[in-house]
Amino acid sequence: MELYKSMRNHYLKINSRLLAVSVCLGLLAGCAHQASAPTETQWASNPNSYLALGQDMQSFLAGAQIQSVAYFAQSPWGEQIDVTVQDRYFSGSGRECLRLELKPQAMTTRIALVCEQNGQWTSVRPVTQMLNAR
Repeated sequence: MELYKSMRNHYLKINSRLLAVSVCLGLLAGCAHQASAPTETQWASNPNSYLALGQDMQSFLAGAQIQSVAYFAQSPWGEQIDVTVQDRYFSGSGRECLRLELKPQAMTTRIALVCEQNGQWTSVRPVTQMLNAR
């Protein structure tokens, strides 16, 4: 009987360890999974678009107040677009950021985020919200 209890305890320990290892591997596999590319409805600004922010847009963003509106013939988000500053805030990393409402001609209104980095405004992807959510 004592041998039976000892073997049962041994197998329970092994099963518990296997379960713990399986859970850890599952968590690691989930963390390694990459999200799919955004669809039409999940429009997002190009992460490299900061290269395309012209001096006119840099000047507007630097001095813009909430509800400031400007028209740009060319922007990282399209041509002939009205840009409205919806909100000014500081990100978790301490950078000053702006939430922008974009109104391209003949397209639906969209949201974009820009943050100041090294004295320049750069387009960023939001971490905690969907871009097309308002």
